[in-house]
Amino acid sequence: MAFFVIFLASMVYPLVFLQQDWLGWFPATMSSFLLSTVFGSLTVCTSAAWLAGSVRRSGLSEWTAASARGVSGVYSRPIIVCALLACVAYTTVFATMFLMTAARAPGQVAQYPELVLVLPIACASAVAWAGVGAALGRFVRSEAAIPLALIVSYASYIVPAFYLWDSPFFGVMLADGRPWVYLQPEDLQLPVKLLSWCGLAAFFTAIAVSGRRMLAVGASLGIAGLTAAAILGSALTPIPGAEARACLGEAPRVCTDQAHAAVLPQFHAMTAEALAILPASLRPRELDNAAQPEPGVLPLAPMDGNTNPAMTIDRDLMIASLGEQIFYQCSPNGGRNGLVPASLYAWWRIEHGISLQEMVTFTGAPWLLDPALTEAPSKGQELAALPPAERETWFEENTPYLTDCAHEKVVWP
Repeated sequence: MAFFVIFLASMVYPLVFLQQDWLGWFPATMSSFLLSTVFGSLTVCTSAAWLAGSVRRSGLSEWTAASARGVSGVYSRPIIVCALLACVAYTTVFATMFLMTAARAPGQVAQYPELVLVLPIACASAVAWAGVGAALGRFVRSEAAIPLALIVSYASYIVPAFYLWDSPFFGVMLADGRPWVYLQPEDLQLPVKLLSWCGLAAFFTAIAVSGRRMLAVGASLGIAGLTAAAILGSALTPIPGAEARACLGEAPRVCTDQAHAAVLPQFHAMTAEALAILPASLRPRELDNAAQPEPGVLPLAPMDGNTNPAMTIDRDLMIASLGEQIFYQCSPNGGRNGLVPASLYAWWRIEHGISLQEMVTFTGAPWLLDPALTEAPSKGQELAALPPAERETWFEENTPYLTDCAHEKVVWP
């Protein structure tokens, strides 16, 4: 039970803190689930090494070695226990992420049925790492077996990430280094990955329990998987336009292949609501179109905290970014450092309840960075304090100057 609790706790990080990387798009969900297996592998391998090492610690190695059945029976137990608990934990995490994604975007799950293979892959990896741990516990002293199990299991994730990224063999690794948002798996990557891990599971289990036939089977499957990976070529291919911040096209398509589909209605509604306070004459045509569900242009993709395409929308970040695009279009004539655009941007934040004391975006809140713009919040407050009719009149009088970037002619209330 303690092992199960520790195992679940080791996978809480991607489940709780990385939801913006997976929630809403099924491929990204399943890729982030595989990231959980990185932490799971550490727990499985070290736990199996500790359990298998109990034979050596108890001084029963000679007694066990006297019988082939004794070796198989004794050292198969830690593999069975650790792998079984790992599969239960993986299934729990898988089901949680699967249901949360399905509830947010039901159609996503039906479009990618092959992605359910990630759960068998995770379970096969659990058996493989349990076999590695049991083998270390059997042949290496406990003082060295446990730290060695920890190092080996962690290095199996770190080393490929640095040295096998461009190699076709990277396709057999558990984690792809980043969620399937910018990159997508090849058609046969998951079956090849499953074949490879089944081979590794049989191979390392055979080493731990001295199973000769299983050793040959595992080696054959492993070689077949690696050969298939080499023939398949690059494990991941870029999704066209995945990193673009402007999504252009005949229809309001998203940058990443359907990645934003779940939040696109929310994005449209939020954009329309944000632009409602702005006179139509000041709305850039592209932004105005972005607020419409009809065919048009999305000049700003839904973003997470790192301005990457995401499956959830950060309201403050998105609205603050919209304000930047609206008010900082006159870069040759003052641009981001001008007092007028900074003051209008401060008003925009005030109207939308966004803090003036936080950056929000990487380049936001210029009054916090430039002493010459410290008056911007107060001018924004003055504009926000005007009655709606007077504010409308103010915009009518000053819109020509704002659209022509003649900010020196703007008269503040």
